[in-house]
Amino acid sequence: MEIAELFTKPEVYEQVLDQLRALPDIKNFGLGIKNKHHALDQIIALTWPKKPNEDLYKYQHVEFLLDQAADLLDRGVRDRTQWEDLYEKWFRNTLDIYELFEIDKIQKLEEAAGIFDVPVKLSESEHKANQKSLTNYNEAVNQLNNAVNEKFNDKERNLLVLWRAVLAICGVRPFHGSGMPDHPVIRSVGINGDTGEYALQLTTKLANNELAIQLCEKVAQKLLVQASQEAAQEKAAGLEKKAKYDVEDAKFKKMRRNVGTRIAAAKHLATILDGAPLNFISRMRPIQERYENDFSEALARIQVASQGIKLLYGYEEPLPQPTTDQGLHFFDDCLTWVRKAISFLVRFQRLDQSYVLSFSLKELCGNSWKKGRDAGVCKFTLDEKKHFPEQWSQQYVRLKGFSAFVLGQEAQKGIWQLVVKAPQSSYCMHRNSVKKDLDQTRAAPCLAGRVGNRNGMQPPDILGVVEFFNLSPFGKWQVDLPQQSLEKIDRSAIDDIHLDLHLVARVQL
Repeated sequence: MEIAELFTKPEVYEQVLDQLRALPDIKNFGLGIKNKHHALDQIIALTWPKKPNEDLYKYQHVEFLLDQAADLLDRGVRDRTQWEDLYEKWFRNTLDIYELFEIDKIQKLEEAAGIFDVPVKLSESEHKANQKSLTNYNEAVNQLNNAVNEKFNDKERNLLVLWRAVLAICGVRPFHGSGMPDHPVIRSVGINGDTGEYALQLTTKLANNELAIQLCEKVAQKLLVQASQEAAQEKAAGLEKKAKYDVEDAKFKKMRRNVGTRIAAAKHLATILDGAPLNFISRMRPIQERYENDFSEALARIQVASQGIKLLYGYEEPLPQPTTDQGLHFFDDCLTWVRKAISFLVRFQRLDQSYVLSFSLKELCGNSWKKGRDAGVCKFTLDEKKHFPEQWSQQYVRLKGFSAFVLGQEAQKGIWQLVVKAPQSSYCMHRNSVKKDLDQTRAAPCLAGRVGNRNGMQPPDILGVVEFFNLSPFGKWQVDLPQQSLEKIDRSAIDDIHLDLHLVARVQL
């Protein structure tokens, strides 16, 4: 199924609409990943390993572990930011789909209720009513014209005046005889004749006045009807166009509604199809996997590093726990812990002193030197009080590496391959004479493959910079010697072996 098929294949469009209608409510619509949480830290829900992974990590490598954890967590911050950005886009897109589809459902209900048909019917009814009014106005104007022309012309008006005069004369003559008295009031109206003449003139004036008033009323009525007629004529064309437009507008509204529905369907397809531009979930899953993997790796390192920084440096800050806020802030708490621990180490190591201390295996082994050399195994013990200068008052002594040299007139001409084993158990003195016992059994033997003359042209190798890193030098050591050097010089020619220990310590004031 392709998005373009929505606009070319009706069956695809209907199929997608069915999918949209089957979607759950937005409040129940989750990411399709476990627990349906909406925060990445809640979805991942990681916690500390049940026990430290000592097969992969050593607490002596606390600096390395913290640096690696910081890098992993920084990657996690970037991944989480990218994930949250995609999640926000997914959520907005989902809301848009629901909005368009819900509007479509409402519009269907409106259509069923007549939102498209009712305006058309109203326009048609208004147009028909105006046409009927216009017809009636036309008829009324014709009737008024006929009335004015036929009933209020000069002939009809004179005839009406004559008949009223006759009636008036007939009505007054029996009461007043043949003449009118000579009276100022009678003279004021301009009548000095007999009763009939007076009645005729007076009736004529009254009839003319009444007819003039009636004519004015009819003319005014005609003008009003003509005004209504002209208004109806003006409205007729507009109402006819409006009725036609409303018919077309109903079609346009349906088309606009269909566009919204098709857009919702297209967005839905672009959300679920593989590789589609709006398929944010498929892009979020690999980010989630990377985030989970990096966070898990960081937790394993932090757990071991917390032991090392406590034993070697006395840093007692407890590790955060994912028990609050459903683990919502566990990642950030771990990130804060790592940054604070690194800041502590930076401050701590600003006060460290580095030095190199040389030891003679012949002196350390004492009477067992010759026997051990001939057997190829030299064992000795480094004692802090016995083998370190008395005036040195130091704490947090840590090994950073060593160099080895062979002494003997013949032996120093060859290249020797030694195996050096550091103490399996030791201790670290902290401030206030606090002693921390150290388990160093996981420190593997260190291979010294190019041991020669101290004064040789080749600079001495510094060995054990990783394997012996941060080991305490106090305790039982062992150096294994080969039977011969690379030049076939027998080990019996070795007069002594010197070990230069590269150490770091805090000098007590």
